[in-house]
Formats: sequence, C-alpha cells, structure tokens
Amino acid sequence: DQTWSDLPDSVTAKYGITCVACHAPHETPGDENPAIEDVGALCKECHNAELLAGETAEPGQTLRHSLSEMMAGVAAIGVDPMPSKHDIDCNTCHLEGHQFAPAQSACDGCHGGAATIEDATVEVSAKLEEYGAVEGLADGWPAAYTNYTLLMNDGSNGVHNPSYAAAIVAAIDAALAEPAAAPAEEAAPAEEA
Repeated sequence: DQTWSDLPDSVTAKYGITCVACHAPHETPGDENPAIEDVGALCKECHNAELLAGETAEPGQTLRHSLSEMMAGVAAIGVDPMPSKHDIDCNTCHLEGHQFAPAQSACDGCHGGAATIEDATVEVSAKLEEYGAVEGLADGWPAAYTNYTLLMNDGSNGVHNPSYAAAIVAAIDAALAEPAAAPAEEAAPAEEA
C-alpha cells in the first residue's frame, strides 16, 4: 500500500513517472488506485526499444529501454531468437513494491538459493564495461555496437534472459575479433553547373 509520503518526488516526477503512469484512474472511475491486470504487459509499454514484433535491429542502431526485446529474446544481430524463462509478471521478481528493485527472495524461490543476483550479473557486467571502453565501437563494429546497446539498456546485466545475454556476448566477442569496418566515406559535394 502506498501512502502520501510514497507519492512521486521531484526526482521521479521529472520523468513523468507518477501513480497514473501505471494505475490510470480515469479509466476506472471511482477507483483511485486500480489494480493492474497484466503488470508485465504494462511495463513493456514503456520498457521497449520500439522495434516491430520480432524485428532484428539494424547495425549501428542504438537500442534504448530494451527490456521487452531481451525478455522475448529478439532483436540482436546474428543471434537466434531465444525467449526468456523469466518472461513473467515483473512483480514476481521485482517484489520491492513501488521501488521496483529485484528481490533475492524471488530468485531463491525458483533457484533454491543457488546464486545471488550479484553473482549472476558479474560476467555480463564485466563484458558491458569492456565493450563500453572499446574506442570507435559504433563506427568500427556497428553490429556489435547495436548488440551492446540491446544488452546494456535492458538494465539487468543478463538476468532477464541469461541464455540470450550469453549468446549476445558471444556475438559481440566474435565481431570484435574481426578488423574494424572501414569508416564510411562522406559523399562528395555536388559540383555547381
């Protein structure tokens, strides 16, 4: 249950994230804080890279808010589709209420305490840091750059779809093992008659 002190503050409200971003009381007259029937679908309305369903990204494209694509296991260049086993109601794992922080207890419920969230994110987190330091990534390896932004902007460091994240890392590593693409040449200005 939310209280008045839990309402959005200047930090969250500046992004337009208020109670009505999710609860839409105008759609349910008389209910100030209506329940959400499909939390996962609602979250994905904003947390998506705005690609058409099943579409693969274009090399050099920056993918933002790519949670939906990572959960569906689509959009990466050179990686076969691989839906996540974690593609369930977001609140199943993000139990910390309106803070949306992932809860270790949710992982333990399915994985029996076999690993912590921190342990599960170490490898992908290190790879993302490594890729972010590659000079000229966007221009020299445009497909690797796009895959990097897909994985980076999902925000889970691979937890949302571990198998797909591993396949994306392998695709980026393979691309970076090749020489950088030649810089695109600018078109020469048209001659005046």
